[in-house]
Amino acid sequence: MSYGKEYGELNFTDDFMFCKILNNDEELCKELLELLLGRKVSEITYRHTQEDIKITSDGRGVRLDVYLEDDKNSVYDIEMQTTWKKNLPQRSRYYQGMIDLNQIEAGMDFDELKKSYVIFISLKNPFDGVLHKYTFESICAEDNRIRLNDGAKKIFVTPEGTANDVSEGLREFLGYLVGNAPQSSFTKKVMSAVQKAREHEEWRQEYMTLLMRDREKFQEGKEAGLRIGIEQGIEQGIEQGIEQGIEQGMEQAIRRFLKNGCSPEFVAEVLQMDLEEVQALTEQEEEPGIRLE
Repeated sequence: MSYGKEYGELNFTDDFMFCKILNNDEELCKELLELLLGRKVSEITYRHTQEDIKITSDGRGVRLDVYLEDDKNSVYDIEMQTTWKKNLPQRSRYYQGMIDLNQIEAGMDFDELKKSYVIFISLKNPFDGVLHKYTFESICAEDNRIRLNDGAKKIFVTPEGTANDVSEGLREFLGYLVGNAPQSSFTKKVMSAVQKAREHEEWRQEYMTLLMRDREKFQEGKEAGLRIGIEQGIEQGIEQGIEQGIEQGMEQAIRRFLKNGCSPEFVAEVLQMDLEEVQALTEQEEEPGIRLE
C-alpha cells in the first residue's frame, strides 16, 4: 500500500495543497479569511509560509499553515484539520501562546501585542454541538458580562454543523471541502486554484521530494519496529525458557524428595517454597495413575 497521495490526487484539504495555494494567492487567502470571520479584512501581509516558529531553548516550536497579519493590528493563523483530534483545544492554546511569544521575541511589550486569531477548519466537528462555527474568547466565569479583552480569539469551523448560524457562502465552502460540487464563485475559484496547482511543476517536484522522504522515514520506522519486535521476542522467549526450566527443575526436585519419604513441610523448608505449592504437587502424586519419578 502506498504511503501518501500522489500529487495529482491532492485536494484543497490536503496540507501541502492548502498551504501552497493560500500562501501564494493573496486575494484568495483574503477572501477566505473574510468568509471565516464574517467581516471585511483590510490589506494582509504574510508572516510565514508554513515555517517553524521556534521559541524554546531546545528548538521546539510550532509550524503554522497560513500565518498572516492585516494593517489593523491583528494576526491570523489558519489551520486545516482533516481528522478528529481530541487535543485540538489544547493545540489552539499552544499555537496562540507561540504567536504571542513570537511577537515578544521580536521586541514588543505586552501592551503592544496584536490581536490574534487562531482558526481551525475542521472537517470533523470538534464539539458536541450543531453549530458550523464556534468562537472562543476569555470571559469572567462569575459574571459573563465582563470580558478579559486580551485580544485572543480561537475559532473552529466545521461542515458537520446543522444550525443556520453562518453565511450561505461559508456553508457552501464547507460543503465543498467534504465533496459537494462547487456552487459559489469562491468555491469555483478554489477549485480552479487546485487545478492550476496540480499543473505547477515546481510544486510537484517539491511534493514528490517530500513524499519520497516521508516514505523512506515510514519504511525506516517500519523496519526498526520489526527489528525491535524480533529482538524483544527472542529476549522474551529466552526469559520464558529460563523460567520454564527453573520451574520444571523445582518440580523434579520436589518429586525426588517426596519419593524418598520426605514430608511436604521438610521439602518446603529446604527449597524455600510455600507449603501450599508443595502440598498441591503431593496431591497430584497421590492421584491414581501417577507414578513418582
